[in-house]
Amino acid sequence: MDLAFKIKNIFIINNGIYGAPRVKIILNNQGIVVSQSKVARIMKLFNLYSVIRIKKMYKKPKEVKKITYGPNHVNRNWSLYLKNELWVTDITYIPFNKKFAYLSVLKDANTGFIVGHEVSLKNDIDIYRKTLEKASLHRQDLSKKLIIHSDNGNQYTSIFAKRYAKKNNIIISLSRPGNSIDNGMCETFFHH
Repeated sequence: MDLAFKIKNIFIINNGIYGAPRVKIILNNQGIVVSQSKVARIMKLFNLYSVIRIKKMYKKPKEVKKITYGPNHVNRNWSLYLKNELWVTDITYIPFNKKFAYLSVLKDANTGFIVGHEVSLKNDIDIYRKTLEKASLHRQDLSKKLIIHSDNGNQYTSIFAKRYAKKNNIIISLSRPGNSIDNGMCETFFHH
């Protein structure tokens, strides 16, 4: 069997997707020593062109809406606020049974009293919602403005948090991004 026939046969058996490099490898595996350039010349002579895969075009990711952070109403001035005027909140994780449990707290900045807390196996908006529900029992006068200060976690910047704040006469105050000391009043609670 001549070389041109074998090359044509390999090309057809493989549905025309093999080019000269792969055809050469198959021939070499069959014990026929031949160069890639010779295989390419023969394939060109018989118009055997492999199907070229169309390169997938890189899709630029959709432009993400620029994240805007809320104002920091507190600016670390914890002592300016009376009882039930400023609450600070944060969520931490606790190693538990080779997993993590999450603890969410709301702390009164004036008294240091934990006005609400919740433990959950999920770090989601629900843990914050339940913490707020428990804390609301300690808030006697809903007509008074209350500031809740937190970091920029998704629980605190969520649509739920904004709606809850509007409905309950609450001002949301957020730390500057990447500046944990802005929420130091609550951060220190977890480190004792």
